[in-house]
This record gives sequence, C-alpha cells and structure tokens, in this order.
Amino acid sequence: MPKPSSFLTERGPSPLRVLRRLPLTALLLLALLTLPALAAGCAGRETPGPVVSPVPSPTLEEVTLYFPHRTREGLVREVRQAERRGEQPERFALQQLLAGPRSAEARPVFAHAFSDGEIAVSAKVLGGEMVLLLTAEAADALAAGGDLLPVHAVVATLGSLARVETVQFRVEGREEPLVVAGTDLSQPLTPRWDLVLE
Repeated sequence: MPKPSSFLTERGPSPLRVLRRLPLTALLLLALLTLPALAAGCAGRETPGPVVSPVPSPTLEEVTLYFPHRTREGLVREVRQAERRGEQPERFALQQLLAGPRSAEARPVFAHAFSDGEIAVSAKVLGGEMVLLLTAEAADALAAGGDLLPVHAVVATLGSLARVETVQFRVEGREEPLVVAGTDLSQPLTPRWDLVLE
C-alpha cells in the first residue's frame, strides 16, 4: 500500500519551535524588521487631537440700556439691536453701554471713552447679586462728576438682565470703597426705576 503523502500526515515543526531554535541575534533582527511594518499599520489610524470649541456665530440680540438724561434729572431708556458674539449677557450690556447713547436726549455714562477691557476687570453674578470690579481709571471717571445718574444708569442697565437684582462696585487694587455723591457703591444697589423718564 502506498505511503500517504507526508504533507497530509506530518505537520512539521511549530512556528514557536522554529523561533526557539533561532539565535538571539536573528530574533532581534526579525523584531527590528517587523517594527516599521507595525508602525506603518498604526500610522493610518488618527489619534484624537485636542477638543476645540467652536467660535459662536454672531447673533443679533436686543438689549435695554439706560443713560443719564442730558438736561433733566433722570434716565433715558434705549432699546437697541446689536451683534452678540458669545459674550456673557452682563459683558454684552456693558459693551453696548460704553458704545454710548443713540438718543440726542441722553449723555454717555463716562465723560471720556473707554473700551470694554478698560472699564471692567470682571463681572460676577451670584444669587442675583452682581459684583462689578472696575479698573481704577473707570472708577475715577465714574466718580469725577459727583453725579449719581451715571451710576444709576449702569445699575439699571445691568438690573434689567434676568439674573441681576443688585449691583455692587469694587475697584481693582483698592481696599477703600468707591463713594460717589456720598453713596457707598460697595453696598448692593438696586435699580431706581423711578428715575426712568417716559
């Protein structure tokens, strides 16, 4: 009877046995040759990069502002549409307030122009109470005229926002409170709606 073909009955040495018989230098050479192939296989995979938050698109929003009246003792209410680019509502309202009034009856809150970064260092709201940290220059400009109407304009503008009930003013780098016309602005101030002229 013919002998069956050896490839059907003999399996030959296992790959593990072959590797055991190879000298150490041959194993190292084999490892070095397979590393680039493994790296090339992994190179096709994308590693996740840092998560980047999308920049919010500008939206047209309505904001209510209050300015001191030019000749009368009271506040002028002004509602305007403006582009908001993701700022907090308080910061957005302050930016629009600093842009000045559009009404001829109103005057700016500050005697000279400030940018948003030059007036407020921070604006934080906690439990309805807003603490507005002013730069020293902005605080001096707010107090310069000895007139409380600009203060009431800021408080009414911020107080018209849903989460702000009172406003306190602090000055960066100063321990003593900001006082205007005998009023301590470090105490919580509520909007004086009775000052709004119709």
